[in-house]
Amino acid sequence: MKRLFAALFVLALFAAACGDDSGGDDADEGTTTSAAPVGDDSTADDDSTTDDDSTTDDDSTTDDDSPVDDVAPFASFQGVSETEIGFGIAAIDAEALIPFGVDLGTAPVEEMYIAWSDAQNERGGVLGRNLVPTTRLFLPVGTAPSDAVCAEFAEDLELFTVIGQFLGDAPLCITQLNGLPYIGHFGLNDSRDEASEGRFIATEMANSAQRYGGVAEMIAQGDLDGKKVALWWGNPVDAEFADLVRPLLEEANIEIAAEVEVGDFGQDQVAADLAGDQRMEVVKSSGADFILSLSNINPVTEAADRNKFDGTIGFTNGQAADQIIFPEVEIADDSTVPERTFAITTDKPTPEEALADAGIQQCIDEYNAAFDEPIDVESKTTVQALVNHCRAFRLMVLIFESAGVDLNPETFVAGAEALGTFDLPAMADATLGPDNHAAGSKIRRYEYDASVGYHLPVGDAIDPVVPA
Repeated sequence: MKRLFAALFVLALFAAACGDDSGGDDADEGTTTSAAPVGDDSTADDDSTTDDDSTTDDDSTTDDDSPVDDVAPFASFQGVSETEIGFGIAAIDAEALIPFGVDLGTAPVEEMYIAWSDAQNERGGVLGRNLVPTTRLFLPVGTAPSDAVCAEFAEDLELFTVIGQFLGDAPLCITQLNGLPYIGHFGLNDSRDEASEGRFIATEMANSAQRYGGVAEMIAQGDLDGKKVALWWGNPVDAEFADLVRPLLEEANIEIAAEVEVGDFGQDQVAADLAGDQRMEVVKSSGADFILSLSNINPVTEAADRNKFDGTIGFTNGQAADQIIFPEVEIADDSTVPERTFAITTDKPTPEEALADAGIQQCIDEYNAAFDEPIDVESKTTVQALVNHCRAFRLMVLIFESAGVDLNPETFVAGAEALGTFDLPAMADATLGPDNHAAGSKIRRYEYDASVGYHLPVGDAIDPVVPA
């Protein structure tokens, strides 16, 4: 039972995080906190304000460049009063996953947002309003836990916006059902963007952009020259990625030897493995020597190992840039498959790169100033959580400032779309606009390093080719 749950969770959660729709879409961190369960009304203290200037990193500011509004703050919408903006944080409950054999590590998420909100409030808040965070944890299994958090935030507490790690279509409870803004760490695709009418803003690059940009760069770098390619995806909804990249391959005269869809088997891991084995035999029979993976990275790797596929696997899912996910792959100890894998996908900083970033260091300093025990920067999972949450918080502040004093869902969307190109912590040249609601704008090459057991970045970040 534990293996079943763990396998399902890696399929669904980490698919979610890094741009797959197979039950969810970097869950980016494997991080949670000691925050109160659903039903606890604890919020951060919001009483202190000063006039100091604030910055999100070396290149972007949250005061000097913000719009000057002649209107005094007023109660402009649910969760927005003259003096406060209430927002929620929906974080995956990593501690609750440990009994199921899934150990993602923990991080003090609730405390992070308390520290950062208090620091922002000491600088004068956002256009005169204090930020008031409320954190809730949820178990990412099924839809009921995330729906309960959504209902509490939107209906019971009447908060204005949510920063979240919801999987799959769960963010639509916030954006579509309740008409509120949502800042997600990941998971924005075309259908969710359309349904949300711009209210779903993601920090990570959009799912389709990861696939398209990654494949275009593989072609440009010669990775597919002379290859017989098999397109591989899991959930049927990921067929849209195949439709997106197929013309790129055809235009480059790259042979597509096979196209295989594994299917969605829910919690039936035995059936999922059997389907993967059957599809891998199709790939081998086609003569393909290169699998272009458009979905989760672990299932295709495991199927390749079980069925002795001796070709190359190219990943386009941002999971490959994560140092936590790939080590969980279940393959033989002497397997050579990992050595024949690489990725070109969304750019994610290594822990070392992140800790050298001024914006991340500001988040660390604000946390350490607020609590006696410093944040654990020796833990990869904690640093990864720090990066993703710090980035989302700073993006929220930038959007609120851009929206102006009359803060409501419509001005939130307009404010986000007006940001253009800007910097976030550990993310240079983030972009938002009327046709782009996902801030990540860079891709990068990653190659497997056997000495550490995961993929490491090679070279600098790349400006990707984007879908027309």
